[in-house]
Amino acid sequence: MEINDYLVVIETSLNMKLTEEQKAFIRDAPLHNVFSMSVAGSGKTTTAVLAVNAATDVFKIKPEKINVMSFTNASTSDIKYRYEKFRKQLGVSIKNVNFRTLDSMIYAIANEYMGVVGMKKSSKINIMQKDDLFKLREDIINKFLEDKTGEDLSDDSSGFIMSKIMKCLTELNTKFRYTEEEIATSQTFIELQGSIELSVDTINEIRQIEYRCMKIISNIAQEYLAILAYEILKTNSKVGKYYKELYEFMIVDEVQDMSSIQLLILNEIANRIVAIGDVNQQIYNFR
Repeated sequence: MEINDYLVVIETSLNMKLTEEQKAFIRDAPLHNVFSMSVAGSGKTTTAVLAVNAATDVFKIKPEKINVMSFTNASTSDIKYRYEKFRKQLGVSIKNVNFRTLDSMIYAIANEYMGVVGMKKSSKINIMQKDDLFKLREDIINKFLEDKTGEDLSDDSSGFIMSKIMKCLTELNTKFRYTEEEIATSQTFIELQGSIELSVDTINEIRQIEYRCMKIISNIAQEYLAILAYEILKTNSKVGKYYKELYEFMIVDEVQDMSSIQLLILNEIANRIVAIGDVNQQIYNFR
């Protein structure tokens, strides 16, 4: 069946009227890199799901070669639900397309290939508990500030300054902020300057020490998994090549929530990317 005939089948079977822009997206997405930003309620996610259907039914891409990702379990489940619903309405079998969160993909890379960057390989990557992260971070901050800047937090009996530094580090890591501009404009970094003057370089040095220590003990905090995955991909190009061969193309929903490090990871593992997002919605404030 030709793609234009398939579009007629979609409109008839699903009782919907596609715009010319939606038709163009469904034609192009299975075969090209596509970046689509639109307002909420424009049907972009529905159109992406229809493009997945066209990929397997018209362009004969194997369903296991398609990887559909979003940022939360809820949104990923919603996309999968729509896909299965449309398949039933079209009267065709549900294909084995991959639906997952972007974080689960990052975890899979880190878990499978941690040995690439010198970490002790085990059956499952060790994720550092919050209490252990707190202790490690506290020790590093105290020693680093004393050795490098001459700052002594021994007078900080209430832990006020330490808590502010930790809050800043946690926000920067969980929101994947790494550039000088991203750090300097972070609210917790700005607030920190009122208690202790730490430069962007100092904050990043502390983060680098944390990360190196975690790799040495093979115990990584959740907030460093993306950095670990990216280091793996840059250290061994075969890992990225494996994923590019594993998936013929990837669809990423809610791309407006993607951070720079996540974009870099996708660039290393995606053969073709279909990125869709909302120009007016920032769930994670451009992490």
